[in-house]
Amino acid sequence: MDRLMGDLRFTFRGLTRAPGFFVAAVAIVGLGIGMSVAMFTVFRTVLIRRLPVVDQDHIAVMWTYRTDPKNEFTLGTKELSVVRQKSRTMRDIAAIAHWPATASPFAYGERSIELNRGMVTGNFFSVLGAKPALGRLFTPDDDEVPGSNSVGAHRALVLSYRAWRQTFGGDSTVIGRHLIEPLVRTDYEIIGVAPPGLEYPSGVGYWIPMWQGWQSTVSAFAVARLAPGATVSAAANEYLAIERRLQPGAEFGGVHAATFTETILGNVRPVLATLTAAVSLLLLIACMNVGNLMLLRGTSRVREIAVRRAIGASYVDIVRQLLVETLAITATGGVVGWVIATALLHLLVVAAPR
Repeated sequence: MDRLMGDLRFTFRGLTRAPGFFVAAVAIVGLGIGMSVAMFTVFRTVLIRRLPVVDQDHIAVMWTYRTDPKNEFTLGTKELSVVRQKSRTMRDIAAIAHWPATASPFAYGERSIELNRGMVTGNFFSVLGAKPALGRLFTPDDDEVPGSNSVGAHRALVLSYRAWRQTFGGDSTVIGRHLIEPLVRTDYEIIGVAPPGLEYPSGVGYWIPMWQGWQSTVSAFAVARLAPGATVSAAANEYLAIERRLQPGAEFGGVHAATFTETILGNVRPVLATLTAAVSLLLLIACMNVGNLMLLRGTSRVREIAVRRAIGASYVDIVRQLLVETLAITATGGVVGWVIATALLHLLVVAAPR
């Protein structure tokens, strides 16, 4: 231990005599580590970590369109029930309202809060195979509450995990409490919290079921669990064929179909893979540059090492001293890299699409 402390003191004195070398080496190591860690964290979170659903690549999201895939031409949920009955490529089909998550105000006790709403059929979470983080999720029975489209109706509501943490502070006693929608005086009972990472449509804070009074008027996307052996393209072709039979006069341009993963995350795999490979190469270059700096510094220390050998230092002492110096630079660069990675991650989260 005394030798190690002596090596550390000697390293500190040596690096303070060469501040340019120390700052350059730490900056190169820190940038390489920081950018690599930040990019790999994004890559892992988006492409490697699985969504909290069962077999996410065997869930398809589909809608029809006229001429442009963005110009949706969707069915109501009653028509989707016909598709469910006739389909051979889809084991089960849920529906989600085609509009994006929209903000709605609530009275929560003495508080006023605002959450983004998603509207789904009662079998939505069972089609996904999602498990609640707290309480329970919807069942088809939640679609069938009598009088649920009337003023003062009592409805079930599931919170997103993010809304539960941010708006309700992760309070486990939130289950069974009520949110009042002031405009129509609808009473919503919080029955559960969805698992973390499940936010569809993007930015959703809560889901409510499409009760029977709305099912004939709400246009919806299909969220389907594929049958064993079925592909997304086969399900899309069948879906379009059934819709054309249901609406023979409609001018369908085609059908948009994607896996649930692609729907949630988008087609970002090529970009993220390229960026991750690029910053990995950057880290390798940074290591090579630091290695070159160490070699250049070593050539300027030949006389110093010769003097140390002459006064009795062994080869082990010299190697240990150089190793401690290298570890000091690496450790300091690692701390700088952690700071850079944290800052970059915050920046990426702010700049990224929802």
